[in-house]
Amino acid sequence: MHEFTITSAIVEALFDLADKQGSKRVLEVYLSIGKLRSLSSEQVRFSYGILTKGTILQGSKLIIEETDAQIRCIKCGYMGQLDPRDDLGYISRYPRYYALNVRIPYRSREVMNAS
Repeated sequence: MHEFTITSAIVEALFDLADKQGSKRVLEVYLSIGKLRSLSSEQVRFSYGILTKGTILQGSKLIIEETDAQIRCIKCGYMGQLDPRDDLGYISRYPRYYALNVRIPYRSREVMNAS
């Protein structure tokens, strides 16, 4: 259950952010999870509830957005969606070159995007 460990790190980052802003209470948290992270939103939400109990985050609304995975061709710059359920096999059948000439942009792999 790596979701608990990752959620713990996210909660710690939220504590730091709230402290820097002088917040007494947090009402909402927006979390963007890249689909390639293979994190269960339900498990993240469950872990968040446990980890925030008795803190300024307790009772805050956790809004989770799952962002689509994207690939970008190194040669031509083509960008397209990647289906993570395909075990990354899609890359080996890349429609333009049929080779591993692609990169996965960082935003497709990120766990948390705070704004």
